[in-house]
Amino acid sequence: MSTIPFYIPLLFGAGVLAAVVTLWRAANRSRALLIFAAAWIAVESVIPPVLPLLALPPMVVIIVILATKKGRGFINTLDLPTLTLLHMLRIVVEFVLYQLYRYHAVPVLMTFEGRNFDILSGLSAPVVYYFAFVRHRMPARWLIAWNLACIVLLFNAVAYGALTAPGPLQQLSFDHPNIAIQHFPYLLLPGVLVPIVLFSNAASIVKLLKIRSVNGDKFFVEKAG
Repeated sequence: MSTIPFYIPLLFGAGVLAAVVTLWRAANRSRALLIFAAAWIAVESVIPPVLPLLALPPMVVIIVILATKKGRGFINTLDLPTLTLLHMLRIVVEFVLYQLYRYHAVPVLMTFEGRNFDILSGLSAPVVYYFAFVRHRMPARWLIAWNLACIVLLFNAVAYGALTAPGPLQQLSFDHPNIAIQHFPYLLLPGVLVPIVLFSNAASIVKLLKIRSVNGDKFFVEKAG
């Protein structure tokens, strides 16, 4: 890991910061969200880099938000156009993963040259944003389908990340494992970036389902924020 050029962790750190700030903006600059995110990043930076410890707590928070009335009320306040643009950051993540592969810190399976196609979510995000929130020519059901597809691509990437990381879950790439996940700042991928991306997709689906229940499936017309 010491041979990795300095710009790679800096770029990854910038991606984490951009994800938090974008979600904060989508949440109408919620101070509570910003404090929680900063505190969790600080905790993740010092706890042992064990995958369940990194990923499970934020996943529990997401489930609680989705399952409770207060949580769904919070989702209703989120800005859907901003949540959509947030996924462009997945391009940055995939670029970093490819650079880490070049320096033997992750296996090729975790890159777009292998079996990780999550970059498609990032590349399609500005197109979806344009047709849904600028041209207003995308029905709600298409937005729901796109968010579901993004979740599938994310789970695929997460699966290969877990199955190639050293530990009891490892089933693949024993000769070239995912060692980056054991080091800062890359341990923030499962603990911060993945939960933010997943929550953005899930919250968007919840909002869109509510919109469909009220307005039907006419062209989506919420203004870009």
